Amino acid sequence: MSDLFSNLGEPLDGIIANAKEIAMRSKASLYVIGGPVRDRLLGRSFTDLDLTVAGDASSFARELATRLGARLKSHPRFLTFKLELADGVVVDVTTTRSERYSQPGALPEVKRDDVLQDLQRRDFTINAVAVELTTGEILDPLRGITDLEARLIRILHDQSFLDDPTRILRALRFCARFDFAMDRNTESQVVAALASGALASLSRERVWREIFLAFREPRVVQVLDAFNRFGVMKSFLSNSPRQTGVSVPHTPSRSELESLERSLSRWGAADREISFLSLMIANPDRDDLSGSGLSDRQLQQLASLRKSSTRLAAQLGEATSVREWLSLLDRVPDEMIALIEVVAPHFPDRFQQLRELRELQLPFSGDDLGLPPGPHIGRAMREVRIALALGEIAPGVAVAFARNLGLQYLEESRSGNQRTDSKKLS
Repeated sequence: MSDLFSNLGEPLDGIIANAKEIAMRSKASLYVIGGPVRDRLLGRSFTDLDLTVAGDASSFARELATRLGARLKSHPRFLTFKLELADGVVVDVTTTRSERYSQPGALPEVKRDDVLQDLQRRDFTINAVAVELTTGEILDPLRGITDLEARLIRILHDQSFLDDPTRILRALRFCARFDFAMDRNTESQVVAALASGALASLSRERVWREIFLAFREPRVVQVLDAFNRFGVMKSFLSNSPRQTGVSVPHTPSRSELESLERSLSRWGAADREISFLSLMIANPDRDDLSGSGLSDRQLQQLASLRKSSTRLAAQLGEATSVREWLSLLDRVPDEMIALIEVVAPHFPDRFQQLRELRELQLPFSGDDLGLPPGPHIGRAMREVRIALALGEIAPGVAVAFARNLGLQYLEESRSGNQRTDSKKLS
């Protein structure tokens, strides 16, 4: 395995060649540690690179940035540097270091140390394997490779989840992503940490960041199912700034999560984060979502989405025709459609008709109807789309059909205005 980081393809091969050249000239030990080693051993691809230097990481990072034409960001508090290349690749450069936590959930205090101490500070054994790039030597003092082969997530010490409770969510994500399991002690420590309210020791921004990373996992259903089984969301949201907790309507079943994931794949414009949150949280207050980074539009959308979808699902159940059914759904957001497919899954043919309706493009615009502008135009255009989707009219008569509907709606509008004016005069 001495050539573990060769033949990766560009740009990684070029980055590593430059990094090794700098390290050998300065006689510094240069390591890849953590995720890239883990993924390489598992035969998985990766795009970004983490380099760790035993020595002057600052000079190393600056020279590497110059060679690569990268933008350099420095984080001296944590002895880290970030190189951002023009093609979007990110290289993190860190100093071999040890760390201590002044209190549970606090950001660590770090100091320069040797590579063995650096490995000891990691979250899990599978992330505590290092490769010295100039020699190819593999360092595995904590038997991370053995745990990779056994498909196990194992913490390095029993204080781990209390020092940094984000590791709880990371452990569950890794289990789902790699189809691994936690060893017995690690799982018991997760349960104990959550029961002690460990997530409350973190800033809400840090927890939300981990939750949103879960939504982006390829095996998101497995991650959220694990969150549910361990009560992660309930533990986190019960410590909202209001101190009154948040209403969690139910723990979504695995089948509901799978249904939402399938629906999101069909409705590509749907916001995944909002859709999954709407399934997991009922009527959240803005305080409950503090630190989430959601925009005002997303907060408003989330506040009404589940309630509105439940009400709309009831209306769909009472609809007496396919036309009425499609009319109810034609203009609602994709997030609403995705959620309704979960709460009212009994109309697969109609959802297919709705997708066809959404994709239907009329070969003419409202301007072609020759009518004065107004809401009657939009109403007529919507109705003609539904009529075409249902095969009620032929494409050749669509313009005339829309014009007649537009005239009808315009007359209804004028009549309604006249009645209103008459009431005002009387």
